[in-house]
Amino acid sequence: MSDQTFQLLTDCLQSPLGLGGAFLILLALVGLLLFRKRSKGTLVGLIIAGLVGAGTLTYGFIAYTLLATPSDESWAVYKAAHAARMAHRERDAREGYDKAIALFEQERYRIGVALVLLDRSKLEYELDNLENAQRDLAAAEPIFIAQHDREGEAHVAHLQGRLEEARGNLEAARGLFDKARLIYGDLQNVIGQANSWNDLANVALKQGSYQDAKHAFQAAYLLYESRGNEHGIANALHGLAQVEAQIGDLPTALALEQEVLARFKNAGDPFGVATTLLHLGHDFRRLGQTGDARKAYAEAIKRFDYLDHDFGKAQAQLGLGVAESHGDHAVEARRNLIAARDTFKKLNSRQDEGNTLRALGDLEISLGHHAVAMGVWYHALALFETTGDRTGSANVHLSLSGAMRMPQQEQEARQHLAMALDLYKAEGDRQGMGNVFRMTGNVESLLGHLDAAREAYDRSISLYNSLGYAHGVTRSRLGLAHVELLDKHYEQARTRYVEVRKSFESQGDQEGIREGTLGLVAVENALGNTDAARALLADAIKKAPDEAAKPDPSSP
Repeated sequence: MSDQTFQLLTDCLQSPLGLGGAFLILLALVGLLLFRKRSKGTLVGLIIAGLVGAGTLTYGFIAYTLLATPSDESWAVYKAAHAARMAHRERDAREGYDKAIALFEQERYRIGVALVLLDRSKLEYELDNLENAQRDLAAAEPIFIAQHDREGEAHVAHLQGRLEEARGNLEAARGLFDKARLIYGDLQNVIGQANSWNDLANVALKQGSYQDAKHAFQAAYLLYESRGNEHGIANALHGLAQVEAQIGDLPTALALEQEVLARFKNAGDPFGVATTLLHLGHDFRRLGQTGDARKAYAEAIKRFDYLDHDFGKAQAQLGLGVAESHGDHAVEARRNLIAARDTFKKLNSRQDEGNTLRALGDLEISLGHHAVAMGVWYHALALFETTGDRTGSANVHLSLSGAMRMPQQEQEARQHLAMALDLYKAEGDRQGMGNVFRMTGNVESLLGHLDAAREAYDRSISLYNSLGYAHGVTRSRLGLAHVELLDKHYEQARTRYVEVRKSFESQGDQEGIREGTLGLVAVENALGNTDAARALLADAIKKAPDEAAKPDPSSP
């Protein structure tokens, strides 16, 4: 023992603290020898506490803190694992998380364990391994509660909301995001608030509550902007683009998406670029611009492949397969859908596997492979039911009802429609409910029940209008035009087709424009105006988009 140390202990023994103070300093010195990698600040603080005086309970607390203080190595391992996750190096991230948990547990630093579990749960969620994510989240939550860590509780509520959203439990997700938002607000955590608003908006978007979604995305955008968070700003802008696309303002939607793409490119974020291309593909596909959609998806696949991100690549393959299903590319569509299904199955992502199977069933039914389609859809339904994804189940019931086109299948079709409606109602998904009524109109038209078809289309229009979903309204009005044609009300049908075609033109829906034109061709043929019918058909062919000539959507 050095002379200085001996003098320090002697001084403490002679102080009012006596033996306790000397013991405290001795403990600190031993700690410096045994725990060299630990924070020196804690040990210095311990010595100072011994010199200035502290009660016996404080000794115990400080000694516990000494033993429960994380080492620099633990934090370094945790931070490296987090960095690997952000760089989408999943294997490195997992290994780092396992090591960090072991170190924190060895040091009895429970908050550190909870933080790592939370971060690992985010990784599993991002890879759509929902069961693994739930397990880690369940282990982290009681630690945060025991430590009275409200921010940790907010993080848990937020991520739990994302898990519920992924399972299709949208109302539960909305409640959890709102809970997280309020806690973040109390703690003045601006980015946490912004993230919660952004996720609330995504749920509202899925439920078809477009004005609520727009308000929430705008709130998120302003909060992100106040902190200069470029990634958050881009996400909020993407959400606003989705809202504009849904309500039918395609030019605004595409302009916003191109801004998002430019932001990610300027920031040098390759994953953000790939993800935005994926979303651009979705937008183009939904609006019937299959050429642009295929190009965006193909570019996204290349970029995800370069990043070695299997999940993102599979999502892009799913989108590309669906886009190819709408053209003369059945072989390519099936190949991409099967590749996506195999990847999702390997990753144990049952929701995405179910969505891919539903798309595969849609392809098979369009090719006339009725038995194959039914088998694929029922497989998808079983997957959704095992995961509790009510929205996914409802979507499959909707596909099944549309395939029941024979008179003897009427009862079965109605059963599937009723089940889909109940599931959408349970989720508060008004757009889904509108889709059920639109499909009901299609079924009634095929069965020749024209008054019932009109009533169903009108109900869907009422729901879509309440949401501001202009594109859905136009689709249902197209159905009403078909009803007038079937009922031989040719003048009314012509008027409706003309109005519908104008709406599709303003929305940029090329597929809708073609459907409206073909309806007009049918009207003119029925009236004996064969020259007018030929002219309309020739004009439709002339205006059909040349996919090869379309610009590359990856250009900002």
